[in-house]
Amino acid sequence: MTDQAVDWTNPCERFAALSKAYYSLVTGAQESEIRTRTLDAEEMVRFSKADLNAVRNELRAAETACCAKLGLPNPNRRFAIGCSYHPARYPASYDPRDSL
Repeated sequence: MTDQAVDWTNPCERFAALSKAYYSLVTGAQESEIRTRTLDAEEMVRFSKADLNAVRNELRAAETACCAKLGLPNPNRRFAIGCSYHPARYPASYDPRDSL
């Protein structure tokens, strides 16, 4: 991330800063790497120091606030199309002579 000052009260600037931070964490740009070596083995562990769920939640909140400020619909709202399907129910026992 750059060292620019971000107006945290402006949701659109906050969203832009959080999205840069989130994607740099997801892509691994801000990972830590630990290597341990013994006489017969080498182990490497990579981890990120941030809680991605917390960053993602703040990102969504800032995006919602920014869209509300601009008069746009909420991008995080989910729509579901409801549909019901009832398969045909056949009698438990079928005898072709019953239809005669």
